[in-house]
Amino acid sequence: TTYPILPTTGTAQLRILNPRDCHLPITINNQTIEMEPFGIWVDSEIELTGSLDYPYTADFSKCGGQKDISGIVKAIEGRATSYVLEEPEPFGYKDFNNKTDSGNPALRILAYNTLPSKPTVKVELSGVEYEFILNSTSPGLTQITKVGEFQPDTYTVMVDGEAIGDITMKLGGVYTLQLLITPKTKKFELTTITPANSIHMLWLIPQYIVITMGEVMFSVTGLEFAFTQAPTTMKSLLQASWLLTVAFGNLIVVIIAEAKIFDRQ
Repeated sequence: TTYPILPTTGTAQLRILNPRDCHLPITINNQTIEMEPFGIWVDSEIELTGSLDYPYTADFSKCGGQKDISGIVKAIEGRATSYVLEEPEPFGYKDFNNKTDSGNPALRILAYNTLPSKPTVKVELSGVEYEFILNSTSPGLTQITKVGEFQPDTYTVMVDGEAIGDITMKLGGVYTLQLLITPKTKKFELTTITPANSIHMLWLIPQYIVITMGEVMFSVTGLEFAFTQAPTTMKSLLQASWLLTVAFGNLIVVIIAEAKIFDRQ
């Protein structure tokens, strides 16, 4: 299934991202893992009340930093929290992992910029009026954008007018574009937070056909009885009763659809 796993009361989500083009060994939650370049570690169903601290140890030596750096990331009840591992301290933010109401893909840019000389760097996606200005007054620190909604398509990522590659966003997907900008290179990775829809919308057509056939069958049968079989003095009453039944059925559908009683409907 591609339904998003959303944090609720009594649960939390935690994501850790490595925004560098190098392997990053970390030890967290009694697990020792080696994060791939632009990799992500996810714990999507943490049972807790309030908040819970997760101590970690990261080895930045493969990324040109210190060998053992310790820190703490925090999981918060009812929230999806993401952290970018940095040497001074982790950079945390409230993440977005729910599908958009329209079904269009959602994207935020997470940029790790180490250019000290330029005051600003402009990041653009081709074909849309979207740009993100990076402030380089504090090089080596992570900057993120708000979540934007886009049409499903393939876009070219451009940094200061230079095309560095393409990304493809699909219906229902939620993505984070990890962008690394250094004096020598510009690289990126499109990280999937919530998978795109796996079933095409056209599969709704057979369902509508079956529903329509059932509606026609019962409507014709009921109205035929009201017009031809019912006593003359009861025809109007039966027709009114039939229409009232249909109205109550529509009301039930509206209530269930708008009340959103179920998480997945």
